[in-house]
Amino acid sequence: MLICLGIGVASTEDTSFFVPSPTNPEDGGLLEELCETLILTIVMVLWKGIVGSDDEAWTSRGQIFSALRYLHRDHEFYLPLVYIERRILELCMETCLNDLKINGAYHGYDHLYRRRMSDIRKTTSTYENNCRELIKIVDDFISQTTEINERITDNFINGILPILDTMLIFEENGTGDQTVATLVSHNEHWTETSLTGLNILLNLLAHPNVLFCGPASVRIHSLLHSRPLNGREEAAYLLSNVNKIFSSIAQNEDCEHFTYLLPLMKTIIDKSYEILQMNVQIPNVPLHKATSTALDDFRRYCSSPDSQEWQMFIQRHIEPLAEHYRSMSIRPFHMNMKIWWNNCHEMMMIGIHKRNRQIGEEKLKFQSHIVQQWSIRRRNEQQRNLKLAKQRRIHQTHVEQEWKDRGKYIHGERGPWWNENDSKEHHWMLSDRENIHRMRCKLIENNDFNTHEEASRLRDNLGIDSIAESRKSLLEESLKNKNLSIQQEILYGNSMDEQELLAVSNETQSLLLEEKEKMIIGTPCSLITSTFVTEGKLEITNRYIYFFDSTPQKACQNDFKYPLSWLQDVQLRRYNLRPSALEFFLLNQTNFLVNFDKKLRRQIYQKIMSLKLPGMKSVFSNLSMSMTPQGILKESKLTEKWVTREISNFDYLMMLNAIAGRTFNDLNQYPIFPWILKDYTSDVLNINDPNIFRDFSKPIGIQNPKHIEDVRLKYESFDDPTGLMKKFHYGTHYSNAASVMHYLIRMEPFTTLHIQLQSGKFDIADRQFHSFQSAWLNIMDSPNEVKELIPEFFYLSEFLVNSNKFDLGKLQISNQILNDVQLPPWAHNSPEEFIHTHRLALESDYVSTHLHEWIDLIFGYKQTGQAAIDAVNVFMYCSYEKAVDVDAIEDPVTREAIEGMIQNFGQIPSQLLTEPHPRRQTHEQAAFEIESQGRALNVFQNLTHIRAFFVEITPENDKLCDPITFISIPKNQVRSFMQQGIPDTLVTVSVSGAVGNNGWQPYDKSLSNFFTFERDPTLQTERNRHIIAAPFFPSLEINSRLFAVSHDAQFVFSGGHWDWSLRVYSLIKSKMISSLIHHSDIITCLTLDSTGSILVTGSRDTTCVVWNISSNDSRNSNNINDQESSSFISPAVTLYGHTSTITCVHVSTELDLVVSGSLDGTCNMHTVEHGVYVRTLRPIGDPIINIQLSTERHILIQTEKDDTNLFLYSINGGFIRKRKLDYHVIDMILSEKHIVLAVNHVTSSPQTNQKLNKKSASVVAARIIIKDMFEMKTIQTIRLHTHINCLYFTKDFSHLLAGVKDGKLIVLTAEKKALARNVIKNL
Repeated sequence: MLICLGIGVASTEDTSFFVPSPTNPEDGGLLEELCETLILTIVMVLWKGIVGSDDEAWTSRGQIFSALRYLHRDHEFYLPLVYIERRILELCMETCLNDLKINGAYHGYDHLYRRRMSDIRKTTSTYENNCRELIKIVDDFISQTTEINERITDNFINGILPILDTMLIFEENGTGDQTVATLVSHNEHWTETSLTGLNILLNLLAHPNVLFCGPASVRIHSLLHSRPLNGREEAAYLLSNVNKIFSSIAQNEDCEHFTYLLPLMKTIIDKSYEILQMNVQIPNVPLHKATSTALDDFRRYCSSPDSQEWQMFIQRHIEPLAEHYRSMSIRPFHMNMKIWWNNCHEMMMIGIHKRNRQIGEEKLKFQSHIVQQWSIRRRNEQQRNLKLAKQRRIHQTHVEQEWKDRGKYIHGERGPWWNENDSKEHHWMLSDRENIHRMRCKLIENNDFNTHEEASRLRDNLGIDSIAESRKSLLEESLKNKNLSIQQEILYGNSMDEQELLAVSNETQSLLLEEKEKMIIGTPCSLITSTFVTEGKLEITNRYIYFFDSTPQKACQNDFKYPLSWLQDVQLRRYNLRPSALEFFLLNQTNFLVNFDKKLRRQIYQKIMSLKLPGMKSVFSNLSMSMTPQGILKESKLTEKWVTREISNFDYLMMLNAIAGRTFNDLNQYPIFPWILKDYTSDVLNINDPNIFRDFSKPIGIQNPKHIEDVRLKYESFDDPTGLMKKFHYGTHYSNAASVMHYLIRMEPFTTLHIQLQSGKFDIADRQFHSFQSAWLNIMDSPNEVKELIPEFFYLSEFLVNSNKFDLGKLQISNQILNDVQLPPWAHNSPEEFIHTHRLALESDYVSTHLHEWIDLIFGYKQTGQAAIDAVNVFMYCSYEKAVDVDAIEDPVTREAIEGMIQNFGQIPSQLLTEPHPRRQTHEQAAFEIESQGRALNVFQNLTHIRAFFVEITPENDKLCDPITFISIPKNQVRSFMQQGIPDTLVTVSVSGAVGNNGWQPYDKSLSNFFTFERDPTLQTERNRHIIAAPFFPSLEINSRLFAVSHDAQFVFSGGHWDWSLRVYSLIKSKMISSLIHHSDIITCLTLDSTGSILVTGSRDTTCVVWNISSNDSRNSNNINDQESSSFISPAVTLYGHTSTITCVHVSTELDLVVSGSLDGTCNMHTVEHGVYVRTLRPIGDPIINIQLSTERHILIQTEKDDTNLFLYSINGGFIRKRKLDYHVIDMILSEKHIVLAVNHVTSSPQTNQKLNKKSASVVAARIIIKDMFEMKTIQTIRLHTHINCLYFTKDFSHLLAGVKDGKLIVLTAEKKALARNVIKNL
């Protein structure tokens, strides 16, 4: 309201100010009316709204004036502040007079006025107080400036003078009424009100308007006549003020003011003539003489030369006295008024703060009761819409993916809509799935394949094809429209900015969690993969692990969800040399790398460790987070296992890389493997020749001895004037993202990454990896060529072949078109043979003897310090851990430059050893140490010293003999604390379905035995045997492929039953607990994966079914009711593609692969998780009898019709080897390097014992044949005198178990050196 008043216009009745007239007269009238209304409103608030006349009431009234002045400091008023204050005072005085009239106090100035005022004062003091305070404010208003013309108007005079009259200040006391006299002056001194009134009159007396001067002089006359002057100072004060006015108009003889001033001056002189000793100082003053011309004489006296007498009198005698009076009487009044205004201002500010606080509180109440409730409902609705939109996108993505997956089968070569003429070429890319050896060896179909023709043309400076460019633009436009439609779908009906949408989207992600889930961890993070970095949010609940992609353009492309029970390990990782990342390893051998805020990683890791998940059984997961990589390596005992040859060189290097922070998910921290060989020219490679190997004690940059001195000189002569860069031997690094792409350029997604690194084009052919011989020559020719190898050189043959037919260019010198990698002559142009030979070289005795020297350089004590300098092994400073604290760099340009150097140059692995790495033992030393510990030796490492034992499972007589057809020792058997040390469970199933729950230990501390076996007593008598309830199909041959045992040794799964069912037998309850029918014919084979969570069955109905097994339910099998026992196993997906009975099936959850063989002669491959058809292998067309899948990357297929054949394939469908056999194979086992075959022979023989049997008899002979996997050549043959039903290898390949026809169990193990003898002679 006050601001509105400040911009208003003045009334037209008042001409003291010039107010700009508005352009529109109608607008001017409205503004005038508004201004007057606002002023009247303020006055009503001030006078009527505030009740009372005490100090508190007038302090409140004074706050209104303070508020006006407060606003005027920060705002420019349209009307002057003086005008607004004067109008308020005028109206206040008018209102005050009206109140007096209403109460009868003022009806004009007559002889009865004093009596009426006296009566009112007797009844109330309100009006007297109000008048007194108003007089003080008016006096302060007039006294604020010497220019009083603009502050005094007619209305102002008509208001203040009646109020002064009302207070009886100027009434003559000539009636002798003592009461009135007392009221007029309570003591001999003037009251504050009288002095204030006198000051107002003196200001009016000095006004240029004579109409104001007259009333003022009259009232001063009355005051002087009603009161005696109180001392010299008072008289001097009056004389001084009137003289100043008189002097200002003395030169103007016609001025009308003389009419009023001269009589007033005469009265003052008369009153103070003696007090001021005028008779002594100025005896000639005319005004004191009682003559008719006294007034004119005084004017002449002041203007004549004798006036010096008057002026000197005033200056010397009057002014000092007057000034003293002002300081003692007048100025204290003004000081009190200033203090009063300050109090008003302070109270106003307090009121403002109170109101602001009240407004704030009311706003909070409004926010909490109205706005927040509305916002919550709005946000809930937005979350609901986002949730529905995201669910629709997820569903649509799922449907599209499912249709693509089903289309691969329907339109594939085994599908109903197969058309060979319409078949398209398939393109493949490397999958991120890893096997148990951490090998990424599986290829998956590349649905977004790009030939990269544009990159080839740009490399050759040919420009981009216009057709290809138009296709690219159309693709980008379609993707843009798709993203736009998604965003419109999200934003439909909402008006949200990008930040609010992102916040609501992040909250909505939590709504996508399943019901009854409890959030454990939820934090923003970055998902790091070899191809991209995705910002998102990691959420871990009590059931699942989620990652939500927060990048809108990707539309949940990188979201994933895994069961929390799958989590097996969490390892500390670095990202850009910051200790801020964690790598999660899951049960199915998948893993993902997540980068967090550096301060949050410890909390997240400790929270995960506190969950104590039963699946986290890794050698690293139980170690403390505070332990360094050096401590983790020491506690894991991996080095000791490698020294005693319990793990291979390859596995040991992979584990060292893992502990040192190397991961496939970050190309800048890719695992490092050494160059092994230096002979890439010989036709035959003799791995027993030390001359074919590199020098493992020297870095790869100085394999040529000629380079050593040059590199050292470079180190010694280097000097950085800034002191930032330390000395180094090599300006490049042995492992970085560029080197990984260099080696894997022929394989997606690394082809695309290479092109991105090269600014959208292929690098020239001569700089690409095209020949082993050329690569080694570069190392020998240049000390700057320091790239080491990557793990793929020892297991993945596909990266050496340009299967996608990329245009890689031509070599400049020979003009040779670059295609597949040129292999050494000893590889015979076979990538598979190169990988096999290269792996043999890695595991050779020479490498085993010297590998520790290379480990010292890369992971060990020669990595840093003086040892690194002596070993010529120092690299750029920014590649070392803790060399640069990136977070401490404040300059963003410098920080970005350092991060770019770290990303592009390479990173040194974490140091694992500070002392020399121990040397690996020889075979003899390792065998002796294992023996001394009472452990069994590896059968494959001691094939020339095998000893056979037999164990009687069932009695030998014909009635009770029940041959064993299935053997299994579950690998994850649950043990309580009280059960530690008891034998493991060895499960056997006989031909009749009798289940044996035997005890087994692979060692015995006595020298006479090589194992401990405790037979199930129920197998001794037919009556006590536990038989699987359902009978088998009569014509079906019962073999080991019909059974499987859960990894916790609690259930036996069986097929082959007449009712087509899958049976679940409880080993604890010793009875069948479940029967599930999902096939439409007999189950002919089944298998369990390495995790124990996936079961696959094959049937005569030509289909396979993938079953999910719940590990949580199986742990509590004792509490499973028979009616609910099927809840822990359920069918997930059905696989199609065969046209005849399925005879064998094998599964690898790690590689997401199901391999099935059929009598139709085909081997189909599907994915486990979604049942997607991958490919079909057609070995020869003969029925497939058995399939084995190795733990690395090989598939072994046995076919049998007229002949028995073995076929070896890679899991990517590449044919490796075929071997025709002249014997019938009963069972087979495939390990990493060997094939174990069970062969039965039936030959005729003469009668041997006519007393026992007078008929012709047959001598049954069997052999166990061990072959090299790759060459399929026989290494060892073990002959047995009984028919074999099945084979089984124990853990660590320490014992080979064979179930035979006579009900016995044959145990083959390596002969102890102290009891070595020829096993064949014993048999």
